[in-house]
Amino acid sequence: MSNFDFMCFKHITAFLFFSQLLFSFCGLQAQDVHFSQFYMSPLTINPAQTGNIDGQWRFSGNHRNQWRTLGKPFNTTAVSYDRNFFYYNEQFSGGLLYLYDETGGSNLKMHKVALSGAYHKTYDIHKFHFGFQPTYVHKSYDLTGTSFPSQYDRNTGQFNANLPNGDPFLSDQINYFDFNAGIAYGIDLDKFRPEVGIALFHINQPNESFFGTDYEVPMRSTLTFSADIDVLNNLSLLPNLMYMSHGKASELLYGTNVLFHLKENQMEATGVYGGVLLRDGFNRNTDAAVVIVGMRFQNLEIGFNYDLNISELKTSTDLRGAFELSVIYTSPSMLLKKTAIPCDRY
Repeated sequence: MSNFDFMCFKHITAFLFFSQLLFSFCGLQAQDVHFSQFYMSPLTINPAQTGNIDGQWRFSGNHRNQWRTLGKPFNTTAVSYDRNFFYYNEQFSGGLLYLYDETGGSNLKMHKVALSGAYHKTYDIHKFHFGFQPTYVHKSYDLTGTSFPSQYDRNTGQFNANLPNGDPFLSDQINYFDFNAGIAYGIDLDKFRPEVGIALFHINQPNESFFGTDYEVPMRSTLTFSADIDVLNNLSLLPNLMYMSHGKASELLYGTNVLFHLKENQMEATGVYGGVLLRDGFNRNTDAAVVIVGMRFQNLEIGFNYDLNISELKTSTDLRGAFELSVIYTSPSMLLKKTAIPCDRY
């Protein structure tokens, strides 16, 4: 084994060891709001991703529309901004996230505002990231146009909204504080650049109930893996994996995008990509096949996906599930790049 092969083996072994350590935490007790293009929504997937960019600042926007064929659709929108700060040789990051979610015919709405902070440390080709995320949550519902079994009027044979609904709602809105944290580790092996991370959400297990009773939101754990693999001069593979566990629910999303690097062109595009992700729920059938297309520019990336429903629900949805549009803009880095100046020897 050459010295180069030995060094690569050593670094890959270190990466696998750290990955296994992160996987061991995933037995914690998925169905918080999330996106199929999770890698395009960094602050919603792991606070440690705050400022984890080769740039000064980043803006990202995501919108998801789901289950339109079953009635009023579910809508989710996320907008975030994060940037880096350097103090001597240390890298810190701060960010702000706003998340809005509206759930179908029940008119359940959620607003989240989160502050994100992170610390990044690089040792040679190893990169460590640590993040935290205090969050304010507001939830509300509107029962206008909604009928309950107790509102069935036997005299008319119809539902009467003026009759008591029989449900002991004490409030039509709640507010609470939430807290999330995460870590991530990446390694740069020239043509192979993997990263693995884990995040814990609802660490403080806040009380979330409209009935005045105690209902603690169970902690959710999220594990992610991504990589950038150079296959040819003009071709790269971008595998992605996300596993989530929340109470008794769990989900696995995995697949690969294929990126084609472009030569100089009038659009100033640097690459186009396409791929497929599969969404699995443990103890049930594969839920969806996610078809993805996207384009990269110098500082901008745009991604679009459509979720093809392939579970037993497909007979009602006719394969139609959800669509997403994601945009990320990353400003150029203000740091000076280290360069090697050749020096002739005499």
